[in-house]
Amino acid sequence: MMKKKSFAFLCLAAALSLGGLVAAQQKIAVYVGEIKGPDEFVSERIRLLFMEEFSKIKMLEVVDSKDKAQLILDGIGRPESAQQGALLSVKLLEQGSGRIIFAGNKTESGSASGATKNAVLFVVKDMKRVLKWK
Repeated sequence: MMKKKSFAFLCLAAALSLGGLVAAQQKIAVYVGEIKGPDEFVSERIRLLFMEEFSKIKMLEVVDSKDKAQLILDGIGRPESAQQGALLSVKLLEQGSGRIIFAGNKTESGSASGATKNAVLFVVKDMKRVLKWK
């Protein structure tokens, strides 16, 4: 009788832990929206850099439509003069409510190309830390 109860509890515990794993593996759908700036090429490059970095985060799934997204990233990015670097300001919104769950600014110095990439990397790093993404 004890063996049957122990086996039943073991099965129940295994089922609950598997259910938790399935729930933990559900990804958050993120849409990288418009990154406004004075130069369309730079704006699109920043957008693509965010998409690339988000695709590396296991908890996120980058989607191609706002309708499919749970979170939407929008922002402003602009290169400063060639010697100074880049400025990046972004916000991450919940799709339904429009509530801002993350807002960040980063000014990075260096060449325009390198500074832009570094600014995106630092903002994504901050997001991961604040939102506890893995």
